[in-house]
Amino acid sequence: MPSRTFISGEQKKAPGFKAAKDRLTLLLGGNASGDFRIKPLLVYHSQTPRAMRGISKSSLPVIWKANRKAWITRDIFTEWFTDHFCPSMQCYCWRKGLEEKVLLIMDNAPSHPTNLAELPTCIPVEVLFLPPNTTSLIQPMEQGMIATFKAYYLRRTFHQLIEHKDREDKQSILDFWKQYHIMNAVSNIDFSWKEVTQQCLKAVWKKIWPERCEDVQLPEPIIAEIVDLVTMAGLGDTDVQDIEQLVQASGESLNNEDLEELAEKGTQKPQDTSDSDTEPPKELSSELLNIALHQVNDIMDQLVVNDPDATRSRNARRIVLAGVSCYRHLLDSRKKHRQMTLDQFVAKKTRQEDDPGASTSTI
Repeated sequence: MPSRTFISGEQKKAPGFKAAKDRLTLLLGGNASGDFRIKPLLVYHSQTPRAMRGISKSSLPVIWKANRKAWITRDIFTEWFTDHFCPSMQCYCWRKGLEEKVLLIMDNAPSHPTNLAELPTCIPVEVLFLPPNTTSLIQPMEQGMIATFKAYYLRRTFHQLIEHKDREDKQSILDFWKQYHIMNAVSNIDFSWKEVTQQCLKAVWKKIWPERCEDVQLPEPIIAEIVDLVTMAGLGDTDVQDIEQLVQASGESLNNEDLEELAEKGTQKPQDTSDSDTEPPKELSSELLNIALHQVNDIMDQLVVNDPDATRSRNARRIVLAGVSCYRHLLDSRKKHRQMTLDQFVAKKTRQEDDPGASTSTI
């Protein structure tokens, strides 16, 4: 949070409140055309936080990794490179009808292995490391893209805070942050990353490839809007400089000693903050799906019947039903593949024997 806001002062008075001390590391990137962005790599200090119990990590909009310091290590980066980056770039080349070859441009961070080009990959990748100490000057993602993403994230979070404050229960600011967990962060990261435009992803290459980006400008800043949201939230005295300082901050730097320490402790499992009593995985039963879909239909039918604006209600019904169509397809798929009971099998065989012309199938 901005250093001069109410939350920054109150956290010192609230026992056990550590929201501002929690951290995660993100890896972001995109191509010079601006039409491809990598799925963010997220490193957290817990392998399975309480808020993620029962949630499949493969279904997340980020690539989930963990270690005790929530930092990207060489091992994590290497795994990301071979298992995620290269396959996604291969799919991009297939989709665009391009020759399968990639140039990956990176800064000289200690967590970036120098042997990436020697690794066996599904697509040829040439790796180019920028000169040392030039990250803030020419590294594309540092030319406004990361700051823009963080501004979108901050704006979305403050909108959520204001919405909670306006509810009937008048949830306090501290209560909001105590309930703000890693899955809220993951959701906001997903929305904020999608908000970064192709124009922005293309414009940040101007220092390295000016011919490609000479007519492209970064999007209008949203700093002033965030300041207004801070004021609306009642978070005290915050100005443009506070927000700019926040979105431009790069966090702690990772050095070789830290990496060596993590490597030595690599056999230790990251902190697991889930409860001792293991909660069963989440499951969408067919019965629940059927009930929920019927309820959605009933609610939308009531709106259509009672709304004097027929066009509005029909459009709303169409949008809502389209939104839950994935669950309808899931339920239909289960019905098609539902295993036949013994009674049903015997009844079917009896019908086939009574009717010699009936077709048979293997169960």
